[in-house]
Amino acid sequence: MKPASYDVIIVGSGLAAITTALSLPKDCQVLLMCKGEIADTSSRFAQGGIAAVIAPTDSVQEHVTDTLIAGAGLCDPNTTEQIIHQGADAIAWLSSLAVPFSTTKEGLHLTKEGGHSRRRICHVADHTGQSVMACLWANMQTRPNIHVLERCFVTDILTELDVKTKKVHCKGVVCLINQQSKKYDADKVVLATGGLGQIYQYTTAPEVCTGDGIAMAYRAGCRIVNAEFVQFHPTGFDDDMAQTALISEAVRGEGGRLINAQGERFMSNYDDRLELAPRDVVARSIIKEAQRTAQGVFLDISHQSDEFIRLHFPKIYQSCLAKGVDITKQPIPVTPVQHYFCGGVLTDVSGRSDVVGLYCLGEMAYTGLHGANRLASNSLLECLVMGQNAAKSLQEPLAKWSNRDVLPNWSVQTHQKDINLASSIPLDVAQIKQLMQQHLGVMRRQEDVAKTVELLAGGLADLSTQNLTTQSQIQKLNLTMCAYLVAKASLDRPYSIGCHYWVENEPNLIAPNRLPKVV
Repeated sequence: MKPASYDVIIVGSGLAAITTALSLPKDCQVLLMCKGEIADTSSRFAQGGIAAVIAPTDSVQEHVTDTLIAGAGLCDPNTTEQIIHQGADAIAWLSSLAVPFSTTKEGLHLTKEGGHSRRRICHVADHTGQSVMACLWANMQTRPNIHVLERCFVTDILTELDVKTKKVHCKGVVCLINQQSKKYDADKVVLATGGLGQIYQYTTAPEVCTGDGIAMAYRAGCRIVNAEFVQFHPTGFDDDMAQTALISEAVRGEGGRLINAQGERFMSNYDDRLELAPRDVVARSIIKEAQRTAQGVFLDISHQSDEFIRLHFPKIYQSCLAKGVDITKQPIPVTPVQHYFCGGVLTDVSGRSDVVGLYCLGEMAYTGLHGANRLASNSLLECLVMGQNAAKSLQEPLAKWSNRDVLPNWSVQTHQKDINLASSIPLDVAQIKQLMQQHLGVMRRQEDVAKTVELLAGGLADLSTQNLTTQSQIQKLNLTMCAYLVAKASLDRPYSIGCHYWVENEPNLIAPNRLPKVV
C-alpha cells in the first residue's frame, strides 16, 4: 500500500539516485520518479569503472593530485579530498551488496585510465555500470519503503520564499503523468536526472538526458557553475550513430594504441603521457591528427592476445563485432564524442543546492571535483559518495542548510526571471543539436559561439511566449536552456582551459562537426 505522503522525493534512477534511496533508513518513505523506465539512465552504460584508493601502493593524496592536474586548476581541493577519501568505503559498500567486481588472486583487479598515475579503477570487466545498477535495482526490490513511479516526467520544482530568511525553500515537484499535470508535496527533493548530452547530435548519453534537472534547478533559483566544460570522450566508435557506442578508456589503460590510417602511433607527437593523457588532451590530439592526415583515426588493441581481450573487454568485443570490426585482429575506428557535463548546479558534497531542501546529485551537480576536465572514472565515485552523504543530510533538520561559496575563476550563471533576451527566433531541436555539435565541440571559434548564443537566446525568447504543456514542449525548453547555458559560459571565458578550447589557439585547424570518414 502506497503512503499518503512521502518523506523524500528522488527524481532519477541512476547510481546517485539509487544509492541515496538505499542509504536512507528503512522507515523513510521514498518516492523514486523516473522519466521513462527505471533502466533508462546513463549509469547503466558506464564501462570503465570506479576510481578509488584500494592498492597499498596508492594513496589519497596521489589520487587527489591526479584529479587536480586533470581539472586544470579549477577543482575545489577540499571537496576533491573529501570525495576521494570516501572512495574505499564506497567500494566496500557496493561489495557488501554483492556487486561482482573483477578480481585476481590478490583481491580486486584494478585497471588504469588516462590521467591516473596508479592502477585504481575498480570494475566489472567492461560493463561496470550495467552490473552495478542491476545489483542495486535488485537490492531495491527488497525495500518496501521505496516506491517507484515510472513514465513520470517532472517539469518543475515547487518553491516558496521565506520572507524572514530571504531563502527559497523547496515544496515539492510538478510532473506530467499520462499527459496530466500533478503535484507532489515534499520539503526534501533530490534531483539526480543526469546530464545534457542530448543537446548534441552525437553523444554517448541515452535519449532521456535532455538536461531537465539542470534546467529545473536553474529556474528554481540555483546557480549553474562552469557550464562551458563539456567533456568529449576521445574514443567513440566512428559510425555516425546519434547515440555513439563508447570504447572504454580502459582499452588504452590495458595497452591500446592510437594510430592513424597509415598505422602510425601518433600520441608522442602531442603529449608525453601518450594515450593516457587526460581526455581533453587526447580528444584534441585525435582531431589534430585526423586533420593533418585528412583521414580517420583508430584504436588498436589487437597486439594483446585474443584471450586477454575477451576476458577484459567482452562487451566491447561483441559490440564492435556486431559493427563488423573484430578487435582481436583489427583496429577500431574512433572519434571524440560528447560524453559528460563537467559543470552543473552548484552544490556541496552532500548535494545541497541554493534552494533549501533541494538536493542535486551526480552529473547534473557541480561539487568542484571535476574542475575544467573530469578525471576518468571519478564520476561514478562522485555519484556514490554524494548519494551516501545526501542520505545522511536528508535526516537532518533543514535549519542547518547553508549555501556554499564559489571559488575564484569559476564561472557562475544565475537565472534571469525576465527571459526577453533577444528577438524571437524559432528553433527546432534538430537545429539546436546541430548548432551545438558544430560550434560547441572539442574546438571552438569565438565568432561561431557568439552567433550560437544569439540564436539560442532568440530561441528562449520565442519559447517564453508559448504555453508549454506537453513533455516534448518542455523538453525542448530544457534543451534550449541548457544549450544556452553552455554557449554563454563558453563565450564568457576568453581563454582556453581544460575541455574548453578556443580554436584561435590553433589557427591552422578547423573545428570539425565530425572527423573525416575512414578511408
